[in-house]
Amino acid sequence: MLSLTNTLTKVTFKKKETWLFLVFCAVPLLLIVGDLLGSNFLQLNAMGNKISFMDFFNAVLSLQYKITLPIMSLTFLISSSIHDEIKNGVLFLYKDMNRSKILNSKLLTFITVLFNYIVLLFIACLVTYYTDLRTKSYTTGKFWGSVAANQDAIAGIVGLVCLMVIIIFLSTAVSLNLSNGFTLLIGTVFAVLSTTLSQVKNIKYIFPNSYANDFHKYGFNNTLLITLGITLIYLIVIYVYSSYKFKHLEY
Repeated sequence: MLSLTNTLTKVTFKKKETWLFLVFCAVPLLLIVGDLLGSNFLQLNAMGNKISFMDFFNAVLSLQYKITLPIMSLTFLISSSIHDEIKNGVLFLYKDMNRSKILNSKLLTFITVLFNYIVLLFIACLVTYYTDLRTKSYTTGKFWGSVAANQDAIAGIVGLVCLMVIIIFLSTAVSLNLSNGFTLLIGTVFAVLSTTLSQVKNIKYIFPNSYANDFHKYGFNNTLLITLGITLIYLIVIYVYSSYKFKHLEY
């Protein structure tokens, strides 16, 4: 399976949809440009307490998720890599391979793309923070903040990454039968709902990112366990559905 995954990963990274997604990693660098132009991009000074690098990275990742454009580009990449290949008969080239192996390799490829996105975004945040923001009045200039602030940031980052992984699995499942437009719509709606409803009492607990807001209530370790547990439930349910659909798919 690793051989197939490596092949699919190389092909995927040649797609323009992949680079459209990865270009959003450069967004933090706009802060440097904004300072040169006198703009207060992101309004970081409105966050209240002085922010460490981890607070900054959490804020940027949260912003990227909330504006949905990176999520839309990721969803479009997934749809074009699955639905279009089914529609155009490209997957027929893999007709002699085990279908579970193909599906698993596809999912691993998309997760690899997401991993690269997070790493590149982290690097862009590092460059921005330590070349431009560390001397600002609203930053500490340090990588870590207080224990509570670090836990808050880590819980937030883990929750957002979990949501992105869920969207990968969800978009993969939807694109097996529906068009790119429907896949894009469903992925975007999920992203919007997971942001807006994460503040609504009772309903919010169906989304893994909502527990980051209440980590003082549950404790840091329990918050991470609950977040990962709910994410795992999502992934198992979606994967079982995807596996069933993919095995009975004609191409």
